[in-house]
Amino acid sequence: SHIDTYLIGEAEIKFYQRSTSLNISKRGFCRVVREISQDGLGMMDIRWKAEALGALQHSAEWFLTDLFSMAQAAAIHAH
Repeated sequence: SHIDTYLIGEAEIKFYQRSTSLNISKRGFCRVVREISQDGLGMMDIRWKAEALGALQHSAEWFLTDLFSMAQAAAIHAH
């Protein structure tokens, strides 16, 4: 039923909120960041420190998890 689907989704979101490990591979995330900074922002010669990429990835994953949580709440509310 729809309620079971929502509960499963909510459980997954809570799991990722409690998780301390990264959900996106570091290599893939770094590639996307470099691609965006070079092609999207025109920063051809920029170098990223590992700590900066790690902080950016951590923040991006937290943001996405929070966004999914809000989307889940809106979907539950809509039904």
